[in-house]
Amino acid sequence: MSIGRSTLRNRRILVIDDNSAIHQDFLKILGAPDAFDAALLADEAAIFGTPQREAFEIDTALQGEEGLRMVERAMAAGRPYAMAFVDVRMPPGWDGIETTRRIWQTCPDLQIVICTAYADCSWAEMQDQIQPGDRLLILKKPFDTIEVLQLANALTEKWQLLQDSKNRLDNLEELVKQRTAELEESRSAAVAMMEQAIRQRELVEKVCEDLKLQGCVLESMFEGVAICTEEGRIDHANAACGAMFGYAGPGMEGILLSSVLDGLPEQAGRIFNDPVEPADHGPWSGELKGRRKDGSSFITRVRASRLIFDTKRCLVVLIEDITAKKAMETQFLRALRMESVGRLSCGIAHDLNNILTPIMMAAYMLRQPSPAEETEKAISTIESSTQRGADLIKQLLSFGRGGSGSRTVVKVQRIVWDVEKIVRATFPKNITVEVNAEDSGWPVVCDVTQLHQVLLNLCVNARDAMPAGGSLTITLGNASLDENEAVLHSNAKAGPYLVLQVADTGEGIPPEIIDRVFDPFFTTKEAGSGTGLGLATVLGIVENHGGFIDLESTVGQGTVFKLFLPARPGAGEHAAEAPLAGSPGGNGETILVVDDERGIRDVTEKMLAGHGYKVLTAGDGSEAIAVYRRHRDEIKMVLTDLMMPGMDGVTMSGILKKMDPGIKIVASSGIGSVRSRDAKQKELQALGIHTLLLKPYRAEVVLGALGRELQTVPA
Repeated sequence: MSIGRSTLRNRRILVIDDNSAIHQDFLKILGAPDAFDAALLADEAAIFGTPQREAFEIDTALQGEEGLRMVERAMAAGRPYAMAFVDVRMPPGWDGIETTRRIWQTCPDLQIVICTAYADCSWAEMQDQIQPGDRLLILKKPFDTIEVLQLANALTEKWQLLQDSKNRLDNLEELVKQRTAELEESRSAAVAMMEQAIRQRELVEKVCEDLKLQGCVLESMFEGVAICTEEGRIDHANAACGAMFGYAGPGMEGILLSSVLDGLPEQAGRIFNDPVEPADHGPWSGELKGRRKDGSSFITRVRASRLIFDTKRCLVVLIEDITAKKAMETQFLRALRMESVGRLSCGIAHDLNNILTPIMMAAYMLRQPSPAEETEKAISTIESSTQRGADLIKQLLSFGRGGSGSRTVVKVQRIVWDVEKIVRATFPKNITVEVNAEDSGWPVVCDVTQLHQVLLNLCVNARDAMPAGGSLTITLGNASLDENEAVLHSNAKAGPYLVLQVADTGEGIPPEIIDRVFDPFFTTKEAGSGTGLGLATVLGIVENHGGFIDLESTVGQGTVFKLFLPARPGAGEHAAEAPLAGSPGGNGETILVVDDERGIRDVTEKMLAGHGYKVLTAGDGSEAIAVYRRHRDEIKMVLTDLMMPGMDGVTMSGILKKMDPGIKIVASSGIGSVRSRDAKQKELQALGIHTLLLKPYRAEVVLGALGRELQTVPA
């Protein structure tokens, strides 16, 4: 901002003198002229071309005190005096020196002229008293008019110049302050920018270090990690992932996720389209089939979650090869099942002895002459006892067969009833068993063998907790959990559940160890009496089915296990195999019976002959082929065992089918292993044989199967 000189000139003069005549002299010299003098001055200016004299504004005071007050009022009004004529002697008040000193305390810029007829003090003394600097002049009386005018013009101009200089200086100081503030602001901004740049650089360096560390961690992980685009293509895969699927280096980048994992793309679609935020929804996890580059397959455990970075969405997939773990788990479960069977062996032996005793006694009675009704009663005893034995063996085989089956929709009531038969047959008689398994229980999706094992383990633990006897109660029920109830249980989700409850009236679990009963290898039994893995296995199987367990126990009163399994209300159970039915007897058809057990051949021959069939027998596959060659035109059907020394039943059936593709064959077997039985059944189906009877079987079952096959028309 430019600073210019003020256009308003200050012409105010103060005259301080105790003589009023002096006041009038100054007014005449400096003040505005009267009308007559003004006319003369105007004529002079017109004639000679000289400018008119500019008048001063004159104020007067008789004493120094009065003059000081007038200076103060002028300062307060914003109209200060430019100069003052002060008489040196003004009795009885202040003299001119004292008046000047006091006025300068109020208005230090006022230009003062001391008027004196004679000097009361020297100039040196005057300077010592008031330090006048350049603000003071001496005017000797009597004074000259021209001298007074010159002093008035010069000193008012000086005062004006001083004020202009001060204004410029003030403006300059303000400008300097402004510029200094701007420079300070610029410096502060520059320092802030520099500090921000340093922080950003440090942040970038840290991010780079973090990325390097994360990259190293990612590449050093044993689990496979794949980051996929929204379109389902792998954008990045770590080394473990590439090695797992047989790809070297970045070979997996760009390939479709569906080409290496079966089923995950559908789950990924649900994850991407779920409106719930991933932090609230959580990742998807499960077991999927993986496919290597060479075409081989393996089992994986997968966790997939959605990641949103800015506006980009991707899928982060963690993959673990659990093929070996699954194999070990299968072996472990088989060993655990066999341990349970071993723990039940005493009860099984007791029950089998109870089954065999009436058979042996009835056989003895049949050798003795007896009335017809006694003979029929003995026969009925043998039949019921053998059926009891067959049921017991079937349940033991279904539990101890090894391996786990696929998960299907089942009614748990059937599993409960199966375990009930084993428990009633093997547990001590001082333990009462009560089952409340209504058919209204919701179906569940489960591995039947594993759930069978869970229930039997809990029952065996209940038996061991009641050495002096007690009550074992198995109850089925339904429950629906809402969100508030689900959060009270670990790993629980809202929805329908089937509740399987096993309660005993045994010793109970002490509070100090109840939180440890599910820990692996924790047991309160004596050494050699248990592995401590029973309840850990139960918990693992239940959680693997998406369920959870509630445990309540009171010392001296008993224990209650509540198993919550996700239910499928309204889902249809997989249909069981329909019972065989057919004609109760034959019409003279010839049946070839092949079995290496003579007792089975003889009984079957007599039974079939008694029901209208002609029977030929053979003790093994080779003999059967020879018999068939001799009686090919007579034989209408072959009933053969599968497991025989030398040539087994499957091989023999294949040869007979080549000799006569239309020959009808019914197979039978006592194979206990479901895996082996299923393998044999697949071989039979490949030969066109669809009927397999499982030993032991009743006569009606054999007759029904033969009758049905004879009624079928060859394809």
